[in-house]
Amino acid sequence: MVKAHSLRRWVLGSLAGIAILGPVDLYGFGHLVFHVPVTRLWEPFWLLSIPILMLAPSMYWASNSQPGLRLKRTMGTAGLFMWLVIVLAIYYSVKFGIIEAEAERPMYIISTLGAGLGTLLAYQVRKNADGQKPTDLKLPESPGRA
Repeated sequence: MVKAHSLRRWVLGSLAGIAILGPVDLYGFGHLVFHVPVTRLWEPFWLLSIPILMLAPSMYWASNSQPGLRLKRTMGTAGLFMWLVIVLAIYYSVKFGIIEAEAERPMYIISTLGAGLGTLLAYQVRKNADGQKPTDLKLPESPGRA
């Protein structure tokens, strides 16, 4: 049986991610790459911090579920988090002029389909991998080797 992490560990990991990776990512991408003034990056920083904080108790709940539901809940929670971050990134990309306003709706549609299908694909791959024993996995033969 897989031992789940404590809620405290999930929350501390989220806080560390916000404190360390948030400013580095937003400053690195927002300011250095896309030349958005640092003062305009505080709003997306705080708004992106909310889903990260919500991820901690959600992943704790998902990882402590019954074994039959654990994978579904974990993948669903991660997929929803991924979609929410992508939607916020698109919104602020349009607001800061990185993406043209005409491209906003197609980007939302494509990212929603991509996040949904990606989550389903990741679930299926993980489910199939968990069902096989390591001895059942066979590496493909490379051409030219006999």
